[in-house]
Amino acid sequence: APVENFVAGFVESLFAPPGLAVAAHQRSQGMRAIGGVLRTREDPVMLFKVLLALRAAGHGSVLRLLASDSRKADSLLQLIFAVDPFVPPDTLVQTIAKEVEDENKARSTSPMRSRSKSPPPTELAPNVLIDPERLRKDPRLQPFFSFQIADAHLHLLVALASANSIHVTHTVSAIWKMATQGLADCPTERITRVHAALYTLIRICPKAKSEIFPAMASNFPFKLSPSNIHLWYVHQCLAVVKYVPQLQKDVLELFIDRCLEIDVEIKIEDTGHVKIDESKEEKEVDATVDESDIFGIDLDLSNENKQMKEKESAEEKSVDDMAEKLDTLMLIIFQHIAMLSKSQEGGKTPRELFDMVMPVFDTTIMTTHRSKYVQFVLFLLCALDYEKIKAVKGESTPSVVDDDSLYRVFTGKLIEIMLDPLRATTMRQSSACYLASFLSRSNYVCIGTVCETVSALLSTAEAYMLTFPTEKSTVTAFRGMVTRNQCEAHGLFYTVCQAAFYIVCFRGGDAVKHYRAVVAKNAANTEDATDVQGINIGIDRWSKLCSHHLNPLRYCLESVRGEFLHVASVLDLLEPALLQSLSQEDKTLSTGSKRPKKSRSILTPALMAKKRVKEGVGGLGRGSNPLNSFFPFDPYLLRQSNIFIESYYQHWNGSIDESYDDNEVVAEDVDDSFNTGGGTGYESDDSSGSDDSDSSSSASEGTRMAMSLASAASMTSAAAAGKVKVIDPRDRADSELSTVSSINNKASILLPPPKPQAGGRSAGKRKNSGGGRSRTQSMGTDDW
Repeated sequence: APVENFVAGFVESLFAPPGLAVAAHQRSQGMRAIGGVLRTREDPVMLFKVLLALRAAGHGSVLRLLASDSRKADSLLQLIFAVDPFVPPDTLVQTIAKEVEDENKARSTSPMRSRSKSPPPTELAPNVLIDPERLRKDPRLQPFFSFQIADAHLHLLVALASANSIHVTHTVSAIWKMATQGLADCPTERITRVHAALYTLIRICPKAKSEIFPAMASNFPFKLSPSNIHLWYVHQCLAVVKYVPQLQKDVLELFIDRCLEIDVEIKIEDTGHVKIDESKEEKEVDATVDESDIFGIDLDLSNENKQMKEKESAEEKSVDDMAEKLDTLMLIIFQHIAMLSKSQEGGKTPRELFDMVMPVFDTTIMTTHRSKYVQFVLFLLCALDYEKIKAVKGESTPSVVDDDSLYRVFTGKLIEIMLDPLRATTMRQSSACYLASFLSRSNYVCIGTVCETVSALLSTAEAYMLTFPTEKSTVTAFRGMVTRNQCEAHGLFYTVCQAAFYIVCFRGGDAVKHYRAVVAKNAANTEDATDVQGINIGIDRWSKLCSHHLNPLRYCLESVRGEFLHVASVLDLLEPALLQSLSQEDKTLSTGSKRPKKSRSILTPALMAKKRVKEGVGGLGRGSNPLNSFFPFDPYLLRQSNIFIESYYQHWNGSIDESYDDNEVVAEDVDDSFNTGGGTGYESDDSSGSDDSDSSSSASEGTRMAMSLASAASMTSAAAAGKVKVIDPRDRADSELSTVSSINNKASILLPPPKPQAGGRSAGKRKNSGGGRSRTQSMGTDDW
C-alpha cells in the first residue's frame, strides 16, 4: 500500500497544473526515487512492487492517467520501455560475485581448509560472473530468475498499449528486443513469455500486426555481425510467422534481401580469386599503416612480410565467416520453404511461395550484380513443384509434366522480360543470362521446354537480323551515335545469341536428338503430324545466325564459342564450309586456353585453388569475355545448404563425345512422350483424358510461356513484313550499358569439388528417356 500510494501521488503530480509547489516537489522526489529503481534495477523487490503499482494502483486509474498523455509522462514512459526484466544488473551480480570471492578466500585460509586435499578455489576477476546455479540460489536475484519481474513488466506493457494505441509501436519494439537480444542458451521460459506477450498484444490491439514487421526489419543484425546472432534472429522471426501468417511474404522477402547484402560482399574476380568488398580492404590497409610508411622508408622487411601474411590470413578468415553466415541463412530459408511445401496444415504450395518470391526477384535480385547464391531460392521452388507433379503423376512416369509446371512459368517470365521493350537493356540482358543458366543447370527441365526456349531465342535473334540485313543498314542506324565497341551497340542481340549457344553446350545432344526424332515421327506418320516450328533448331537456323554480318560467335565468351563449335561439328548444326571458317576464326581469336576435355579425376581443394588462379572454376567461364557476361546458376558451393540443390543440379559433364550418333533414335522413341505429354510441352488436339474445365482453369498461368514463345516466334515474320522494328538503337534511352558482373566462377574454398556419381556418362552418350530429367546427373568436377 505505501508503494502504491507513492506511485499514484507521483503520477498525479505529473499531470498537476504547473503552478503548484507541492506537486513540483512531489514530482521531483518521485522521479528521483522511481526513476532510480527503474534505471538501476539494483533492488529487484522494489522494482517488482513499482511495476505492479504502475499497472494496478487506484484500481487502474494510474495506468489510465499515464496512458492518456504521453507528453507529460514522457520521461517515465521511456524508463518503463527501456527496462530489461530478464537479466539482472551487472552491478548487483558483481556485488554477489565479490561476496562469494571473499567467502572462498576466508575458507582457503581457515585451518580446516588447509587440511583438506581439495584444490583451492579459482580467483575471480571483477568482471567474471559466478556459477549461474549460485546466482539462482541468491534470494536477492529470485525476482529475476523466477520471472516475477518479467511477468509484471510484460503485463504493464500490454496494458499500456491496450489503454492507448499510441503506445503500440513502442510496446512492440520493446517486446521484440527482449526476444532477439538473447542467444540460443537463454531459458525457454523467457522466449515463451515474450512470444506469449506479443501474441496477446496482437489479439488485443490489431494495430500491432502492422508494427511487428517494421520492428523486424529495423533491428535485423548487421551483415558483419556474428553468424550465431543472425541464426537466433531468423529463428525468432519464423516463430512470429507461426502465429501471424500474414507476415509470411514480408519475412521471406526480408530474409532474401539480407542474404543478398551478404552475397554481394563475397566478390569473385575473373581469375577466380575470392575476396571481400574493396572498401573494407582499404580500411584494413589504412589501419596497418605505421610511422615508417609515412616517410616511405622500409625499416623492417620482415615486419612488412609479417603484416602481409597477417592481412592475407585475416582476409581468408573474413571470406570464410561471410560464406558461413550466408550458408547458414540460406539453409534456414531452404528448410522453411521445404517445410511449408510439405506441410498439410497452414502450408504453402511451391506455386504460392513462388508468387511471394517473384516480386523481390524482379525488383531486387535481377537488378543486383554479383549475386551468386540467393537466386537459387527460385531454383529450389521449381524443383519442389516438379517433385509434387511427379508424385501426382506417379513414379513410373516422372517425365510427364504439365504446361503450367513452375519451371515453365519461370522460363516464360524470363522470356517476357527479355522481350519487353520497356525494360532497360541491361535488365533484358540479365534475363537472357538467367534463362540460359537455368535451363542448362536444372536437371528437371524437360527437353521439350529446352527446344522451345532455344527456338524462341533464335526467333528473337532472327528478328534483330532482319532489322539490320546488311552492314550498310547497321552503319546508317548508328550514324551519329557514340558507341565504344560492337558489343555496346548490339549488346542485347549478342547476349541472346550467347544464351542459345550456352544452352546447346550443356543440352545440345538431347535437344537435337529430340527435335530430329519429332521430325522423323512426322515423316513416318503424316496424318498425325506435329507442328515442329516451335522447337525448330535445325541446321538452317544456326547457319543463318552464325553467317550473319554481325558475327555473334565472335563476341561470345571464348569458352562458349569453342564448345559450341565443337558441338556443332558433332551434331552437324552448321554447314561444313561455314563451320570450317568459324573454327579458323576461333583459333585466331583464342587467348591460348585449350578447350577442356571431360573431367576424368577428382581434384583436391589445393589443386582447385591453383586451377582457380590460372583459369577459374565453375561453368563455361574461361577466356575472353567481351559481353562481360555472367551465368547466375553456376555451381552452388555453400556447404550446408547445398544438400537442397545438389539432387536437382546439372553439373558440367564434359564435352559431347566425338562418337555421338543421333541416328539411333527413331520416331517410335517419342510416340509415348507425345501421347502422354512427355515433358515436351506439346499435346495432340484429340488427346484423351483432357477436360475442358481443367484446361480452362490452368490457362491463366499455364499458357504464360506458350504466349512468350509465340511472341518470340512471331517477331521474325512481323519484322520481315515491316510491321514492327524490334530494336531501334536510336530510340534506346540507355545507350550507356551498365557493367554486368562476371560471375563465371564460384569460390571453391567454400565447397570441395563434388564426387563423381557411379555410372555417370558424358552428355553425348546418354540415352534420352524422353522425360524431364533428360540427362543423367553426374557429379564430376566443373573444370571449366
